[in-house]
Formats: sequence, C-alpha cells, structure tokens
Amino acid sequence: MKKYFFIIVLLVSGLTFLGCEKEESNPTGGGGNNNNTNPSGQPMPSFDTLANYNGTLATIYYSTTIMGFSVDQAMAFASFGTNGVDAGTVSVNGNNIPATAAGSSTYYMIPSAANPTQTLSGVNFNGSNHTWSIGGSANVSAFNASVTSVSNFNVTYPVSTTTHSKSSSLAVNWNNGNSNNKVMIVLTGTSGTGTYMSAELSDNGSYTIPSSSLSGFSGQVLMQVVKYRYSVAASGGKSYVLISEVVKQVTFTIN
Repeated sequence: MKKYFFIIVLLVSGLTFLGCEKEESNPTGGGGNNNNTNPSGQPMPSFDTLANYNGTLATIYYSTTIMGFSVDQAMAFASFGTNGVDAGTVSVNGNNIPATAAGSSTYYMIPSAANPTQTLSGVNFNGSNHTWSIGGSANVSAFNASVTSVSNFNVTYPVSTTTHSKSSSLAVNWNNGNSNNKVMIVLTGTSGTGTYMSAELSDNGSYTIPSSSLSGFSGQVLMQVVKYRYSVAASGGKSYVLISEVVKQVTFTIN
C-alpha cells in the first residue's frame, strides 16, 4: 500500500508536464490549437479561439508505467474563464470536484496535489456519458451538460523496448479505432532535446511522423497518444467545451 501511495503521489506531483512547442498547425473542430500546458498536466485540445469560449471541462484516463509499475488513473479537470475563475460547485457523474487555488487562478481537479489519492467513482471510459453539473457563480452561469466518453485502447508501436532511428519516419500504431474520435500525438525528449505535437488526427489506428520532425531528438523520448471526443455547451451567452480523453504514455528511444 505504501508503494502504491508513493507512485500515485509521484504521478500527481509530476502532472505539470513540460509544455511542447507545436511542430504542426493543428486546429480542432472548435478552432483552437492542441495544448500541453494546462494545470491537469495532460495534453488536450484547446478551444480558446471558439466564439464566446469560457471554459474546459475534461475527464481523462491516463495510463503509464512508473518504476516498473503500471499506473492507470482516472482524472477530472475543469477551468473557467480566461485564467481560471470560481464557478461554484462542480461535479461529474456525481463526484464533487474540489477547487484548487494557484496564485490568482482557480481550477478544479481530481486527484490533486492536495489530495493525491482521491479517486473518481462511476466515471468509465467505455462510450458512456460523462455528465457535468456546474453550480454557478458571479463569473459562470449554472448549467448541466454531457459528453460521450472515448473507450480505452492500447498503443501497439512503438513500445518501451523500441529503439528508433531519427533518420527514418516513425509509424505510431494503436487499436480500437473509431471514426467519432480524434487523436493527437505528443513527443518530448526526457533530456530536454526535441518536442513534437501532431495536428488533430483521425482515429484510424496509425499515423506516420516524418523523419524531419525527429531530428531534434536524441535518447529517451516520452510519447503520449491521446484519443478524445468533445461537445460544446452554451450557457449565459458563453461556450463551454466538454472533453473525454484517454492518454496512453510510452517511453522509448530515438537515436
């Protein structure tokens, strides 16, 4: 139990992941760009250019291996306004999500650094609905809205034992494709060399990253393959984006 607790603390304390330089133009259906610098620490599409955009509400299933242990974590994250404002009570599928203050900003997250072992109940990633309830405040009007979740999947290539030559294009493969989903792929060199973020992709099971995008990598690389769906809710003249995503993380080598 102590070992499990340590892994979860390590996971949550490390959620503020390195922001990636965007290597490709990547508009989403909402007119924004993919984003890897939000407080959840997980990459997700950005909709900040959507008309009357006023917040993102995301359910995230994150899967990786840390120190030889498989870690699978369901998360919920919400941020309102331009820089994070109070929205009253926030819940998803009946789970009340606590507010977290970060300087002058407020966001909502489970688990959080303050409570790294808090878990979600009844939030499944199998095509079921994730229903959000926002109590409202002076900044955000109250509303309820849902998004259909994506289903779990696996990355079949590359894997942790892969060593790939940067002079060759990299074919990334995954299973359980669905035409209703979108995909993005993020690569980050763990030594600080090389970053890559794909455009929005179709969930057809494969995407080839050209060798020209791999030239900056050398050594161990962290790859995140993200499947997501989203819906847009309107309330009080503002637009709110609900996202469901599954993030699969693989560490391999590029030389």
